[in-house]
Amino acid sequence: MATNTAPLPGRFYRDAGRDEDIEVLGIDEEDGLIEVQYADGDIEMVEPETWAGFDLALLESPDDRRPHHPD
Repeated sequence: MATNTAPLPGRFYRDAGRDEDIEVLGIDEEDGLIEVQYADGDIEMVEPETWAGFDLALLESPDDRRPHHPD
């Protein structure tokens, strides 16, 4: 299910489609790209269309994140 959740810098989201938590680090106003960090530490710039395709729920606080367990 696609999201209509706006990306908010400094907020955490649970992506049900990928079964992981992400944090929005910032938004590049010039390019419109959204900088996200995944629970494993990877950082990625995503297009707004990609963001809209995520199945996201806004987490109330960072404490709501799932612990990351490396494979």
